[in-house]
Amino acid sequence: MNKKFFALFLLAILIFSGCVDPDSGGKNQSVSSTSSSSTTTTSSTTTTQETKASTTTSPLGPTSTTTTSTTSSTTTTTTFPPLKVEVVFFFPIGPCANCIKVGELAEETINTYYQEEVSTGTLVFKKANYFDPQNKELVKKYGPESTSLWIGTYSEGKFYKEMKIGVWYKTGNKQDYMDYLRETIDKRLNGVLT
Repeated sequence: MNKKFFALFLLAILIFSGCVDPDSGGKNQSVSSTSSSSTTTTSSTTTTQETKASTTTSPLGPTSTTTTSTTSSTTTTTTFPPLKVEVVFFFPIGPCANCIKVGELAEETINTYYQEEVSTGTLVFKKANYFDPQNKELVKKYGPESTSLWIGTYSEGKFYKEMKIGVWYKTGNKQDYMDYLRETIDKRLNGVLT
């Protein structure tokens, strides 16, 4: 009689302390924790689920425990493309043959490789005589002092400008010129400003 009373007393203590679920018939329960990590790199999602089963012995008999562990990893990359990239060829009233070549190759590069960007207004090409009063605002914005090719990038409410001096050394090789100019334009269109 004392053994039964003691076993019932022990079971009541375990139930009230939360160690035993009364519906499990006195079987011991185990809780596992879930671990989660998040990294920002590229866009992909991976979920791994692992299940382990074990058997332990308690004063009330053998107990089966199932532990489920889930590891989740989410990665995301966000880029903010500029609102607009502007390529401007500035020239004087009587440009030399090499000056004309710089402007023609810039225009041909844009017409060949950037038709979609031009049609959406993301990329704009302009030719501007820097002595013409109609181009006063454009000249003020870029500040050309002679024939030159400039790239202006409008990004997140700011304006960045750069003069492409390297084009002058590439006019003898059309493909070399185009590759050089495309490298910069591609970076600016992708939000890289350095």
